[in-house]
Amino acid sequence: MGAVTKRVVQAIGVRMTMISVTAIAGMIFVGGWTSRHFSASAVRHWHRSTAPTIMAGRLRTRVVGTGAPATVLLHGIVACGDYYGASYDMLADGRRLVVPDLLGFGDSYLSASPTGYALDAHLDALDEMATALQLTGPLIIAGHSMGAVLALHWAARRGAQVQKVIAMSAPLYLTPTEGRSHVRGLGRLEAIMALDTPVARASCAWMCRHRTTASWVAVAFKPHLPVPLARRGVLHTWPAYLATMEHVVLHSEWQAALATLSAARVPVLFAAGERDPVPVPGRTAQLAEQYPTVTSALHPTADHDLPLVDPAWCMRLLGDSPTRSKVAPTAAQEDPGCAASG
Repeated sequence: MGAVTKRVVQAIGVRMTMISVTAIAGMIFVGGWTSRHFSASAVRHWHRSTAPTIMAGRLRTRVVGTGAPATVLLHGIVACGDYYGASYDMLADGRRLVVPDLLGFGDSYLSASPTGYALDAHLDALDEMATALQLTGPLIIAGHSMGAVLALHWAARRGAQVQKVIAMSAPLYLTPTEGRSHVRGLGRLEAIMALDTPVARASCAWMCRHRTTASWVAVAFKPHLPVPLARRGVLHTWPAYLATMEHVVLHSEWQAALATLSAARVPVLFAAGERDPVPVPGRTAQLAEQYPTVTSALHPTADHDLPLVDPAWCMRLLGDSPTRSKVAPTAAQEDPGCAASG
């Protein structure tokens, strides 16, 4: 790193510290934050799970219940397994619920190398988890945002073991160029912070040095989230974030995984909120026309935090969407009670 770049990074660090102090003070003294926070659907519906967690391979994992099939819930980027709150533990009634912190996030293993977060590294970590938990029976795999893309790939790898896949708020970009353009279009902050920019790198470096302060800054800037989730959203490193964004979201080749699942007649349900700007408009409707095993569902009011905003709606999808045995080889399926997307 050159001298000029170092000075820029140091200047950004100083500015971040000043912003942090201002943001925390503003959070305390400005009543608007309190109003937005306690009126947010995600805050009202989320409660922390009290179920125990264990290390399953390299992944810190919440495991609830026994029986088959096992339902595995994968969180999105800059999140952790806690994203699926206590409501989701009801899915363990008569079956097993498995909710990991994905590789490099939350309390799971952190690698110092960016190659430690390539797509295959994430899938290998999930396989290690499955082996440690002896998940040899049928699986229902669901994911949100980045976790939705990862769910497609892991389901394709697990093959005949998978009964169905539910992909919520999936960022299905056809090319890295399309993905970067779409992310930049989400807003100025996303354009600066979500991609590989000097400001994003410096901010993440500052966050790693000041975890506690950074966690409260996240609370200040995200009044729509439950405080524990906002704070735990900083539990990752720049290599974990950037490599996961690049290899899972932008370069994931999810189309091949979906084709594999279709050939194996594994049902895939894409769900999203009407107000969610992350999915490409109309893409899941196109996929439902292309693949007889694909259906789509649209929540009428939810934004990108669909699993937080309406957990009951999401759990109905997890419990009621068709299984492999119900999928006709030539007819598209439609999930009862859900509006078709597109």
